[in-house]
Amino acid sequence: MLRILTSEEVLKVEERTVREIGIPVLVLMESAGRALYERVKDFGNKFLIVCGKGNNGGDALVCARYLHLKGKRVEVYLALKETRGEAKRQEEICRKLGITFKGEVNFEDYDVIIDGIFGTGFKPPLKGELAQLIEKINSSGAKIVSVDIPSGLSASSPKLFEPSIRAHRTVTFNFLKVCHVLYPAKKRCGEVLVEEIPLLESFAKPYKRFLLDLNSLKLYKREEDTYKTKEGKVLIVGGSRGLSGAVVLSARASLRAGAGLVKVAMPRKILKRLEGALIEQLKLYLPDEESLSLKSLNPLMEALKDYDVLGMGMGMGRSEEGEKLVGEILKRVKGKKLLLDADALNNLNLKDLKERETEEVILTPHLGEMARLLKMSVEEVKEKFFEVGEEFSKEYKVYLVLKGARMGIFTPEGETYLCPFGSPALAKGGSGDVLSGILCALLSKRLKTLEALKLGVCLFALCGEISQREKFTECVNPLDLIENLPKAFSKLYSITDS
Repeated sequence: MLRILTSEEVLKVEERTVREIGIPVLVLMESAGRALYERVKDFGNKFLIVCGKGNNGGDALVCARYLHLKGKRVEVYLALKETRGEAKRQEEICRKLGITFKGEVNFEDYDVIIDGIFGTGFKPPLKGELAQLIEKINSSGAKIVSVDIPSGLSASSPKLFEPSIRAHRTVTFNFLKVCHVLYPAKKRCGEVLVEEIPLLESFAKPYKRFLLDLNSLKLYKREEDTYKTKEGKVLIVGGSRGLSGAVVLSARASLRAGAGLVKVAMPRKILKRLEGALIEQLKLYLPDEESLSLKSLNPLMEALKDYDVLGMGMGMGRSEEGEKLVGEILKRVKGKKLLLDADALNNLNLKDLKERETEEVILTPHLGEMARLLKMSVEEVKEKFFEVGEEFSKEYKVYLVLKGARMGIFTPEGETYLCPFGSPALAKGGSGDVLSGILCALLSKRLKTLEALKLGVCLFALCGEISQREKFTECVNPLDLIENLPKAFSKLYSITDS
């Protein structure tokens, strides 16, 4: 799995590689420039290399040399009128080779523009003449390839700074940066390619932020002599007047995702009206009338003795009684996995979470629910996606699945895993209930919690992609995601078995 680093983390790795190992900056620059050349050489015949002062510009100048020596038409424009350090040496080499350095440029004259203006050390925003330069590059009609990050963005932020380069392709080195993987900045990066240069991977080990890939997932396969209770037992609790469909979606998804038994617990009147929609699930009729309250605590605790996972909150509604029930569940549940979603999160008191008895707790908030928990704005949570998730999961010792345009998994030990899959089709009410059902099923299996979460999140994201292809983005409904679970499983197992 590829690591995801901030600009500060990348700089520390580079500095240690140079200082402690003795690999010169010139060697790193040569490796980066050559790798960049390999990724752009077939893009066209007329290249403009736009360079900044520093190492990012130096990488681009090495690429210019290779393109020139292979017979491509190459011209260089110094965006800041000068270079420095090792980039200055690369400029001198290019000039000696006869590469043309332009004082004025018509950007529409080129097939390809290499953006080597700013790299990971840049802090936005751009202003003045440089801002105008970015706009000219973007409107040139050329294919734009950025070195490391599109100029104008911050390597450490998902924020979309204006102006910034709209790259068709970004070539980065060894590690992904935050702007490569989180929206909306990701939209400016185009296709992101990661090339190896001699930076020591061991220096990056303290940074435990990874991009998930399908080959890294641990899959679960049933034994031939298995039986239903060995395949995991899930108790799903939720429902209230007007919101009961959420529980149906979770329960159906949990059974389809492989749970051996699924029992649904809801207020008696509501569950009776839904019996026809839950013919494959067991049922627990709770004493409440229209929404959950403390009256349901003892029946739930008694039922949970026979189950592996409690999934709670789908369609639960928000109330003072609901807050009390969630708090008591956290105090009393021991030796079971507890997943809190939807209104269980809206009814959650963080003091109860910190003082709980339940060992393994999984929270699955979307950005809005996370914002409410932390009394932040949704935009703040989005812009500080990794920081928020990492700090929260460590402070409260929980597993956190934070749902946005991309889903992140955060562990109590400080590890982060980002799922690169998904679809805008998932932005529809009920999708989160399907995810919770899938996760509950996998948490009930003989999988470690983290492995179950990684598998479940990727399965859900693949269901979104498959459903989008089959139904068109606007037309995907949560039930489509459940129906496409077999195809998502099949895709994962075919990759593993091949």
